[in-house]
Amino acid sequence: MTWSTVRSHGVWSWPFEVVLVAVLTVSWTVGFLAARASLADVAPGTRNFFLALYETDDRLVIAAVLGLVGVAILVARHWYPTASFVGVSVVVFLIEWRYPFVIRVQFATTIMLLVAVFWALWRTDRFRPLALVAVAVGALVTVPAYRVNTNLSSASTIEATPERLVDLTSLVGTLESVILVAVAIGAAALVRRFDAQAAELAVRNRELTEQRAATARAAVLDERVRISRELHDVVAHHVTTMTVHAGAARQIVAADPEAATGSLHQIEQAGRTAVLELQRLLGFLRDGDDDPPDGHDRAPVPSLRHLDALGSSLGVGIDCEVTVSGDLGAIPQSVDVSAYRIVQEALTNVMKHSTAGRAEVSVVADDRQVEVRVADRGPARRPPARNGTDSGPANGHGHGLVGMRERATLHGGTVAAGPDGAGWLVRARLPYEVVGQ
Repeated sequence: MTWSTVRSHGVWSWPFEVVLVAVLTVSWTVGFLAARASLADVAPGTRNFFLALYETDDRLVIAAVLGLVGVAILVARHWYPTASFVGVSVVVFLIEWRYPFVIRVQFATTIMLLVAVFWALWRTDRFRPLALVAVAVGALVTVPAYRVNTNLSSASTIEATPERLVDLTSLVGTLESVILVAVAIGAAALVRRFDAQAAELAVRNRELTEQRAATARAAVLDERVRISRELHDVVAHHVTTMTVHAGAARQIVAADPEAATGSLHQIEQAGRTAVLELQRLLGFLRDGDDDPPDGHDRAPVPSLRHLDALGSSLGVGIDCEVTVSGDLGAIPQSVDVSAYRIVQEALTNVMKHSTAGRAEVSVVADDRQVEVRVADRGPARRPPARNGTDSGPANGHGHGLVGMRERATLHGGTVAAGPDGAGWLVRARLPYEVVGQ
């Protein structure tokens, strides 16, 4: 868990805040009571001297109020970190300067100052200037200790302590304070670095997610453009058939009305098929604006009848066994093309991602649907998952499987891919209606 997460979810705030306020409040209360008890124990004849030594009076309740005000200011650091740092510094300086006798609460004043320094530097946009101010404050709050130590030395009834030793003692106190402030500054710098790294990682993760989504959308669009190009050839074939039969019917309508009627029936069938294919295509691509680029060479329309040649065209090392059941001629041409492309992509996955040297292709067609199955009998080439960038059947997120699903969705069908115990299995069902039935 990063510090950004801690801060945003309040994990830092509530438990820590309760403990901090409790510790500081108890420290101030105990320190105040102990200071009052110490004054009460001072002999009447030496009371004035004892108070004069610290240049204060016995109104210690003011020191207690200042301490509690400092705690309240410290709590406000969540909303005003820099102002809270300034306020706590002023309170600590006043206590150390005016009420140095309350030495028992030095722990509380130190904790208050360090927390205020850490929080202000963590949340500020001006780290270096505020860090220099924090170091200066850490040194200034120890200045009253020089006068206190000097007074104690001069008031001692024992042999006077050398002045250099007194100054050295005070200097050590200053160094301790500066070092503690420096530790708080270093902690704030480290947390700021963690926050920056976490923010950078979040940005990179968001960019990668957007890039993956864009790549997936591009793959879908490319596949849809390819599908539309192939269905364009299918529709063009039907229109050509209609044109040929219309010309034949025109020529023989007077001499052979029966033959002309047959040609008109063929025109009707081809027209219905073309309209059905166009409706399916436009419904599938109504959200896309991509037009197939001009100038592309048109290969012969693929068909399940050419599966035997498909296995040998993929490359060496793959033995493709094809089993066909049913009448392939009854399959609408667009469904035939899509089923062929699904088999082609599945066999390509076998070649890219499997160590199998053999693939089994099964085609079962009836008057309502065609089902194709492509199975390989070998482990993945890259364990534990076949997560190639362009197909990746094992994890289901590759672009090859996207293309299969797009083609199946075009006809209201389904595609399933996954391990079957001995290898990998791709199974697709594409329903259709035979025009004229």
